[in-house]
Amino acid sequence: MRSHIGCKAYEALGADSQARLARFLAAEAGPAARLIAAIGADLALAAAQGRFRADLFHRLNVIGIDVQAIREREADSLRLLEHFMVLAAERAGRRGENIVNGPW
Repeated sequence: MRSHIGCKAYEALGADSQARLARFLAAEAGPAARLIAAIGADLALAAAQGRFRADLFHRLNVIGIDVQAIREREADSLRLLEHFMVLAAERAGRRGENIVNGPW
């Protein structure tokens, strides 16, 4: 089973939803389940403050990967901008321009 949860604000998972997800992961999903959760909040702090279920935090926090915000990675920002500009140009039937190697 493969699952992905992307949650801009973990608060979107209210207490009832957190309980259901914790029960699902504990009982129905089983040990073979893999869950990837991308959350831009400090869940350890939220769990310590009682705003997020500690048991669910520990199930989600098996392997943590910290990634810098895109605004802090200028080279990646330019590559992504170029990629999406080329896609937009192709959809509009126009030729995409290379902006990464521009005069700036």
